[in-house]
Formats: sequence, structure tokens, C-alpha cells
Amino acid sequence: MSEEKKILTVKGKQKQNKQAPSVGLVTSGTVAEAFVDPDIDAGFEDDEEDLKPRRPTHEDNADPMVPPRQVSNRPGPMRTQGQILLHTRAAHRLFYGRRRDDKQNIKAIIGLVRFSTNMNGIFELASNDDPYADAVLLAIEERFSAANALVSENIEALEQLLGGMEGLTISSNESIKPITLPVEFKTVYGFMGARLLGQYDKLVRLGLVARHVGLIFADDWGHLIGKPGSKIREVFWLSTTCRYTGVTRNDVAANNEVARRAADKYGELPQDVLKGTRRSKYAPVIRMKSALSKS
Repeated sequence: MSEEKKILTVKGKQKQNKQAPSVGLVTSGTVAEAFVDPDIDAGFEDDEEDLKPRRPTHEDNADPMVPPRQVSNRPGPMRTQGQILLHTRAAHRLFYGRRRDDKQNIKAIIGLVRFSTNMNGIFELASNDDPYADAVLLAIEERFSAANALVSENIEALEQLLGGMEGLTISSNESIKPITLPVEFKTVYGFMGARLLGQYDKLVRLGLVARHVGLIFADDWGHLIGKPGSKIREVFWLSTTCRYTGVTRNDVAANNEVARRAADKYGELPQDVLKGTRRSKYAPVIRMKSALSKS
């Protein structure tokens, strides 16, 4: 081989080695899609739970290029704050509830504030794979749905009733001094309760106007206003029915003493609840994998 051919061969190899790796051809979709590595996010979401730091100075397998302090100094938990505006005393009473007085034989009424506090504990138990906590969350969700449907139905009925007064229009049905209360809840159930309470406040306002102009009477009030209020109190009360059992679905799968004691004391649960195949759509993510859910 001549010297000139040798040089050309070497140059050709060098040029071939310098070519960038292929990232895909534009066969369909946008041009941008051709330059996306399909494996770029592979395993990224698993870092937080499964992988240990490869370097002791860098948490979460962070890129060692980043200063360790910028990794360890993380954002704090999210806080969702808001306000609820109430016009009626009936709704306000459901906000703060009523304490029990055994001497006077007065039963407690669970208000929104205590309900949301109770739900924090139930949420924590459900996230630890407690099937009994999940059963309570399911019951509360079902009662919530029924109470909300009844409140909405009665609001619509009263609006139609008030809108049918020929020649008379009601321009206002608000309190001369409404109250604004701050709210801050740790679980979705607290805000669900606040929304339901706000709707109930609207229902009571409409009922007061309808009664004031003579469109409804005492019996109507009990049906249109009293019954929905009772349904809401029932929802809030359910938050008191959850008890700490210390049981998880792994205990149930093993049929150990903890599981048997819980079943004897609180009864058997449906199989789909025990296995975790039926949970409230608002239930928290379970932190541990259970043997029952895998079966």
C-alpha cells in the first residue's frame, strides 16, 4: 500500500470515530422528538425511595458537581392555607362543633375543626397500610358523596322556588356581618369538609329567605335544611370511629396475633378492603408493600 493510501485510510478512520452517537431519526412526530433520549428519565423517580447515595457527601445520588449543601438544604413541606366565608349561624356552629357535657346529658357535635384533626390521624394510619383506617376512609367518602348530593339537590329546589315569584325579585340573601375564618388542613378531607360546609351555608341562606317570604314552613325547613345538616354531622362524626389497631395488611396475610386481636375487637373487613384493591380515591399512598396486595 502506497504512503498516500495509508494516510487516507487513517484519516477515514479518524473521521469515523469522531462521529456523534445517533439519537434517533425523524420518522414521525416533531423534530424535537428526534433529539430526545428515551432513557433520559429511566430510574430517576426511583432515586428518592430505593437508591442509596454513592458518595457520603451527596444525598439522593445527586450529581457530585453540585455542592453538598445545595442538595441537603431542601424545601420544607407544602402548606395550603385559605379562608371560609360564612353567613349563617347554623354553618358557623358546624365549623366549631359542640363539646360533650355528661352532667347535662349533652352529646358532642364534631365540627369541621375537630373533624380535620381526626382525619390527620386516620390518614397517617392508612399510609401505614392499616386496612381498618382504609375502611373508615371509604365510609367517610361514601357519606360525603351522599351529603353533598342532598345539599346540592335542595339548593337547586330552593333556587327554583325563589326564582318563580312573579313580580318579586330577591336581590340579596347575605348576612349584614358575615365572618371570615382562616383554614389550614393537612389532608384533602379537611378541604372537602370546608367546601361542603360552604355549600350548606348557601343552603341555609336560601332557606331563611324562602321562609321569610312565606314560601316554606316549619315542616319544609326540617326536610330542606335540617336533614342535610344531620348528614354533614354524620360525616364529621365518622372521623371518631377509627381506633388504633397496630395492624397492617402484612399482619393479616400472616394471620398473626395482632391481626386476630383486631378482627376479634373490630370485626372482619371485606376482602377487597383487606387486600387494598378497594380504597378511597382520596386515600394516601401506602408507604410499604404488603403481601396481601401482591397476592
